[in-house]
Amino acid sequence: MLIVQYKGTGATLADLVSGQVALSFGSLPGLAPFVKAGKLRALAISSATRAPALPDVPSIAETFPEFEVVIWYGLFAPARTPRDVVVRLHAETAKALADGVVRHRLAAQGFDPEGTTPEQFAEIIRRDLARWKKVIASANIRAE
Repeated sequence: MLIVQYKGTGATLADLVSGQVALSFGSLPGLAPFVKAGKLRALAISSATRAPALPDVPSIAETFPEFEVVIWYGLFAPARTPRDVVVRLHAETAKALADGVVRHRLAAQGFDPEGTTPEQFAEIIRRDLARWKKVIASANIRAE
């Protein structure tokens, strides 16, 4: 397999839909509309379980039980943001994610709207950094 590096999703999608490249890894929100429209065929989902947006697409973990790669999105603020501002941002975000209309719209795009506290989010980031640091070291990956 020849790996083709793209600078952005737009060019990747154009070449994938036109058949210029054979496959691509991408985010569910970006690719699900093309799958639903019949322009792309989803082979597998990299989360531990099937995605509600594409329930007929198997998870890689169904074949390789330890496999899980999840793309998450989060809100970030400058490190010196006052705690009361962070608390307010969290409260307003949690309120929006609890709204049925917002949840439905996000889910329809392939997102799994799940809120966390700022502390839980920091732990997710620490866990992922440690995981990928180990993968990089064991695969002897070096920056060019």
